Amino acid sequence: MNILVIASWYKDSENPIAGSFIEEQARMLQRRGHTVTLLHAYINGTIKDTLSGKKELYSEEDDCGIRTIRLSSNVYFPKIRVLSYRRLCKKALEVVQNRTSRYGDFDIIHSHAMFMAGVVANYVSGKTGIPYVHTEHASGFVFRPEQYNSADWRLARKVYEQSKQSFFVSEFAKQKIMVACNLQTSNISVLHNVVNPLFFETNDCEKFRNFTFLTIGNFIPLKNFDKIIAAWAEYVVNHSDDKLIIVGDGPLKNDLEKVIEQYRLTGSVEKRPRQSRIETAHLMRQSHVVVSASSIETFGMTLAEALASGIPVIATDSGGVRDIVTHKTGILVDKVSSTDIANAMCAIRVNYESFNSEDLRKYAESKFLEDSIYKKLIQYYNA
Repeated sequence: MNILVIASWYKDSENPIAGSFIEEQARMLQRRGHTVTLLHAYINGTIKDTLSGKKELYSEEDDCGIRTIRLSSNVYFPKIRVLSYRRLCKKALEVVQNRTSRYGDFDIIHSHAMFMAGVVANYVSGKTGIPYVHTEHASGFVFRPEQYNSADWRLARKVYEQSKQSFFVSEFAKQKIMVACNLQTSNISVLHNVVNPLFFETNDCEKFRNFTFLTIGNFIPLKNFDKIIAAWAEYVVNHSDDKLIIVGDGPLKNDLEKVIEQYRLTGSVEKRPRQSRIETAHLMRQSHVVVSASSIETFGMTLAEALASGIPVIATDSGGVRDIVTHKTGILVDKVSSTDIANAMCAIRVNYESFNSEDLRKYAESKFLEDSIYKKLIQYYNA
C-alpha cells in the first residue's frame, strides 16, 4: 500500500525522539513492504512569531526510505483559529496533490493527534477521496480541555466521526474523549502504541551492580519528577546503596537539580540527558525498575518499553497506564504522593524476585509487539 502518515509533532535536530511512537509505527509499515510518506504539518508559533518575521517551513528528505515532509503555516488570524487551520490544510492539500501527480495515489491516510494532523487528514480526505484513519494521542483533551474552544470540539467530533476508524491508545483515553466529544459512532477502538523491537531484544546485558530505579521523560510539571525525588529521599534512608537514574530534559531541569541538592541526594541520584532509542533500550536492560509519577498519561510508553525489556514498573494511576500496569507487572500507586511512591519502591524492592523477566516480556509481546499491532491495523486499512 501507498500510505500517507500525517503527524502533529515529529522528530527534528533539536529533539530527535519527538513523536517516537509515530515513527515506530511508520517503520513497522515500511518493514512490511509498504511505501510510507510522512507529513509533519503544524502551525508555526503565534502571531508574535509571524510579526517578528518567523518564516514558514517546507522541506523534504529521504529518512532511511521514508520520504519525510515538514510543512508549517504561520498564524495570521489569532482570534479565529479555524482560519489558521484552513490555511495549513490548503497548503497540505497542495503537497499531497503534487506528490500524487508524481508518485501515484495514496491508498490511505493515517493521522496522529487531532491538532493539526487529524484536522489536515479530514480536509485532505474530503478534497481527494482518500480514506483516512486517525490515532488520538493528545492528552491535552484529557488534562487541559479548557484550551479548546467550541469550534475546536466540533471539529474534533467531525474528524472522529468521518474517519474510517479512530484509534485511542488506551481504554482510558477512549472513554474520556468519547464523553467529551459526545461520540456515538461505532468506528472507535483501542490500538496501543507499538514498542520498538529494540526493547524486546534479549541479548545478555549485565545489570547495574547497585539496585537501580530508572525514570525517563520531559521535565515538565505534568511528569512530577519532583515527587519522585522526594520519594527517593524517603526510600534511600533504608536503602543507601541503591541508585536512581533520571533521564530527560525540559524547562524544569534547573529546578530539579536544586531539589536533588536540597535533599542532599547527589550521591545516589544520577541525571542524564535525553538518550537515543538504542541507548534507552540498553539503559533499561541494565536497570531493575522503571518509575513514572505522571498526573495524566493517555498511554505510558516508557512503562511499555520497560516491560518489553523484562523489568517491572511503578506508576501513579494516571489513566492510560491501567492498560499496562497490573499486579503481575508492577505496582500502581493510587495518587501522586511522594510517600506512596516511596512505599511502592520499598515493596517492589522486597518482592523483586517475584517478577520474572520472561513473563514480563511475554505480557508486553501480547499487547505491544508490532506483529499483533500490524495485523489489527492492516485489517482496518483494508476494510
